[in-house]
Amino acid sequence: MDNIVLSTRIRLARNLKRFNFVPNLSVDDANKITDKVIDSVMVSSGNSDSFFKKLEEEEISKNGGALIEKHLISPGFLNSSLPVSLILSNDEEISIMLNEEDHIRIQTIKEGYNPNEAFNLCNITDDLISEKCEYAFSKKYGYLTACPTNLGTGMRISFMVHIPAICMSGNLPDLKSNLESAGIVIRGCYGEGSTSFGNLYQISNELTLGLSENEILEKIKKVIEKIVIMEKELRNKILNDNVKNNIMRSLGIIKNSYLMDFNEFTNLWSNIMLGISLNIIKNIDITKFKKLIFELAPYSLNEKNLKDEKIKRAGILREL
Repeated sequence: MDNIVLSTRIRLARNLKRFNFVPNLSVDDANKITDKVIDSVMVSSGNSDSFFKKLEEEEISKNGGALIEKHLISPGFLNSSLPVSLILSNDEEISIMLNEEDHIRIQTIKEGYNPNEAFNLCNITDDLISEKCEYAFSKKYGYLTACPTNLGTGMRISFMVHIPAICMSGNLPDLKSNLESAGIVIRGCYGEGSTSFGNLYQISNELTLGLSENEILEKIKKVIEKIVIMEKELRNKILNDNVKNNIMRSLGIIKNSYLMDFNEFTNLWSNIMLGISLNIIKNIDITKFKKLIFELAPYSLNEKNLKDEKIKRAGILREL
C-alpha cells in the first residue's frame, strides 16, 4: 500500500461563532481569532515549546514555496488580504492555518496509507481547540463554513497516490468518471486547479454533508484499497520491452546526469518507482527514493538560481 499511497492527509474546516466568515472578516477580528486559537493550542496543550511552533506572516511569506511543496499550506494562504498565522507541530504532522478560506483549517499528514492514525490525530487537535473556542455549528447543517461545499463535517480526506499503470493503460478517464459519480474526486498534486506530475494524484472525498466523519472515512478507505488493487494488477499487464526500456533508461539518466530539471526528474522518478516495485531495479531503497519527489522540489532545495538547483538535484540523485 505504502509504495502506491505516498501520504494520507485529513483536513477539517472550522469557524468560530459570533465572527463573520473570512470574506467579510475585519483585520481586528482576524487578530482576535488568531489569539484565541493560539491560546487554545499552544497554551492549553502545555507543550508549546516542545511540540508546536507559530509562524508569523513574514516567515510564511519567506518560506511559502517550500511550505506549499510540503502540503503544509495552500497556495491561496499566501495571497490573503488578512493577517494569517500558521501553527505547526515540530514533526510537521499537524498544521493549522488561521484565516485562510475559513477561520481555522486543521490538517494532519501521515506518510503512506495511514487514514486511522491521521484521523485520530486530527480529532485530538480539533478537541484541543474546541475546549476554548466555540465553533459555528448548526444542528441541521453541521459545521458552518465559508464555502457551502464544506458544510457538515467540514472534513476532507486526501490520499496522494502514484498510479503510473492506470495512466499508461488509458484507464484514468474512466476511473475519474466512476469516482465522481460516487462523490470522490481526483485532482493534481496540490489539490483543486493544480496539475499532476510523476503520475501522482490526490484522491479525496467531495461530499462532507449528510455523512458522519466515520462514514466518510470508511467509504474512501474502500475506494483507495480498490484503486491499489487495480494499479497492482495493471502493472503486470503493461510490462513489455518498451516499458522495461524506459525504466532502465531512466535509471541510467539519473545515475549520470550533472544537471537535472525538476520536470524531467518527476518523469524519471515515476519510471524508477515502477521499476523498483516490479523488481526490475533491485539496488535502490524504495523508502528513501519515493521521498525524493518532495525533497527535490525547487523551493525545498533552496537554491538561488536555476542552474545551482539543477546541479544540486543531480548530485543528490547520483549519490543515492
